[in-house]
Amino acid sequence: MPEPVITIRAFGVPAPQGSKKGRPIYKGRGPERVFTGRVALQESSDKVKPWRAAVEAAAKAVVATKPGWAVLDEPLIVEVCFSLPRGVSVKRAHHTTYPDLSKLIRSTEDALTKVVWADDARVIAYRNPRKLYAGDDDPDALPEPGCVIRVWRVAEVQR
Repeated sequence: MPEPVITIRAFGVPAPQGSKKGRPIYKGRGPERVFTGRVALQESSDKVKPWRAAVEAAAKAVVATKPGWAVLDEPLIVEVCFSLPRGVSVKRAHHTTYPDLSKLIRSTEDALTKVVWADDARVIAYRNPRKLYAGDDDPDALPEPGCVIRVWRVAEVQR
């Protein structure tokens, strides 16, 4: 496998993209208040916004070190390794509890849109996505919660 076009290390507690809560939108106040027929959606977890901000900031910092960087707008392969906090009483070797890996990927993908790639639809494959405990004996396990993200251009991988 060739070197990735970009490698990002983001720190913070990874948060899953969860369900959304709907809130009715009203027009007017008091007795004139009328439901508009529209609903505002908001993320059900308060942890998603800070996680996305941490990932976006880390990506922007790496991109700033790459002269002439252009947002990737082509087929991509991505590897994501999440380092999650280990509870004091956790003895198991694998992170098999909440949060779901697929939901962690969703929240992280969105944070990289318009910074690393034009749209997360450009990702055509994931290579070895995984959840570890922070500090695990794995080259990609970070010493504290966060994630390591690597991105390859499909065209470079297929050479």
